[in-house]
Amino acid sequence: MLRYETKGRDHGEDHGDKIGPEGDILLPMPMALKLHEYRQKVRPKALTIALRKAKNVREAEFLRNNTVHLFLNPVTGGRYTGQKIYDFWTSKSAKSPRGWSPHLGRDFWACSTLWKHLEEQKGLIESLIHNKLDPSVLKILALDIEGFIELTIQRQLRHVSRETTMIYLQWVSDRLGVNMNFHEKYTQQLIEKGIDQENSE
Repeated sequence: MLRYETKGRDHGEDHGDKIGPEGDILLPMPMALKLHEYRQKVRPKALTIALRKAKNVREAEFLRNNTVHLFLNPVTGGRYTGQKIYDFWTSKSAKSPRGWSPHLGRDFWACSTLWKHLEEQKGLIESLIHNKLDPSVLKILALDIEGFIELTIQRQLRHVSRETTMIYLQWVSDRLGVNMNFHEKYTQQLIEKGIDQENSE
């Protein structure tokens, strides 16, 4: 369960971090095991380094209670901030893949996951192409894609805006070479929503 520094509404602050909407994310088992091992073996050593700064038992207890972040610097015992992670990623010593960034990594995961889902819908896509873009089949495929994005990708990446979802919908449309009119549909939804709001006022 995540809730700190997550996208969306601000519910206050805790230890310098924004409290955002709660939500679950999925992790591959090997990564989950590595995180568990880090929490059990590596983090306590970094915490010990942080506690060495204490002048007495009371101060040590205060430091322990307020060192709540999972990832701690093994040299200083201090927390890793988002800025520090970004600085490390962009530094020469990081040797990060050229042209890659955490944001591009998110996009790659979203597109590859979406494409795997589409491969599972191979029969539906072939039916669409062989039937010369039958409107009923096109509608079923569009609803399936939108549902998968909202229930899997959007929840995992914590997307807030509908516009971000539209990017992936358009990517699918371009990749398949099929005009699904996602933007036109979205514009129509906005118009209808605006009319409904005017009528309710």
